[in-house]
Amino acid sequence: MRILTTGASGFVGSWTSQRLKNQGFELVGFDCQPPSHQHYDAWHVGDVTDIDALTQAMAACEVVLHLAVLPQFLSIGDPVSDLRVNTLGTLQMLRAAEKVGVGKVILVSSSAVYGTNQGCLHENTSLKPTTPYGVSKMAAEAYCDLFHQRGHLHTTVLRLFNIYGLFADGSMRETVEGRFKKAVLAGNAPTIVGNPDRSFDFVHIEDVTQVISSLITCQLPSGLTLNVGTGTATSLMQLATWCMVAAGIDGEPHVLPTPSTDAHSQIADLSRIEHYLDYRPQHDLRTWIQRMIKRRTG
Repeated sequence: MRILTTGASGFVGSWTSQRLKNQGFELVGFDCQPPSHQHYDAWHVGDVTDIDALTQAMAACEVVLHLAVLPQFLSIGDPVSDLRVNTLGTLQMLRAAEKVGVGKVILVSSSAVYGTNQGCLHENTSLKPTTPYGVSKMAAEAYCDLFHQRGHLHTTVLRLFNIYGLFADGSMRETVEGRFKKAVLAGNAPTIVGNPDRSFDFVHIEDVTQVISSLITCQLPSGLTLNVGTGTATSLMQLATWCMVAAGIDGEPHVLPTPSTDAHSQIADLSRIEHYLDYRPQHDLRTWIQRMIKRRTG
């Protein structure tokens, strides 16, 4: 099976390509920059809004994994580029896939589409995004559903919650858990910005790649949207404390208050993905933190 991955140089693309290559798939990468790893059989450098470049790259591909994205932290400062990459890029990908006759499209979206919603979030929860990124992802999902409704493409949307894990080369990411780990490895208590009781659903990158791998090989109804998380909430205070305990640092995390006092909490309802994929997350955040910190201090 031949698979095209857009945004192939990114964090999820790097990890997914390793798994899929080990499973014997033929991989084609598409990105705006040269490859950062050697897992692909072919590589196309191009703009995700260029339908001709996408069409050429998709030749003979049976599956498209759409990961191309402008990250959330850039969206507020540059909402036009965010819209261009995340929404127009998705539309052009879908048009190219329909033209080529691709058998299956997997769109990787984000829990950012839920926005102000709190608690345990089901895929049918109304979407209330609060950032340009969330809006552009919501629109991308709507286009995906449109092409599914037209009956010309088999589509699946994955709403990823907060992904954690190292880069594929073993380096740390500049995410909240990465910053907390960096602080304790330097012998300092982490600093929490805002309400320390804010909670998030952290899911390991290997659980995400397992879901993607399963979707490629199994037969599911078209048009599904699936949450990918753990169904467990971890507060920033818990996360910072776990890092300090693992590093043997006494005391408490620093808290830097902000005007907002919202103790925002979001976790993924996993009932749908459990039903369709028999999904069970295999990685535990606290265990992973302990292992990563001890590896660097031992």
